[in-house]
Amino acid sequence: MKEPVVVCFGGVAVEAKLKQKLKTLPELPGCYIYRDKKGAILYIGKSKNLKQRVKSYFTKKQMGKTARLVHNIYDFELIITDTEQEALMLEMTLIMKYQPPFNVMLKDEIQYIYLKITNEKKSTSRIDERNSKGWRALFWSIC
Repeated sequence: MKEPVVVCFGGVAVEAKLKQKLKTLPELPGCYIYRDKKGAILYIGKSKNLKQRVKSYFTKKQMGKTARLVHNIYDFELIITDTEQEALMLEMTLIMKYQPPFNVMLKDEIQYIYLKITNEKKSTSRIDERNSKGWRALFWSIC
């Protein structure tokens, strides 16, 4: 079996196939799934701009756990969504299903975000989020 060619990309050793994929990333919202050489899922993330987010792992100097993750990435796949909110929901669902070792949140449903949709005629919306310390609310205005 022929050894893959490894090139340096932003200070990180990256296989040529992976480097080529990084050049074709779309500037769209969605989820990214990092895999190791055996095809096992290492990490699932989401972004409003996949190109910027995925490239940031390989172009910036990483430390600690993130450096270990990047060292083990052999391939990745993308799932394009229509909105950032769809990417968030998809990310949560995939993490719950596959339990990747580098994702610490959402594994035990403690950090799962619940959406409460009402038909109130107020100009603000609210998301209630349950975390280990209880509930907190996130508010934003609707134009």
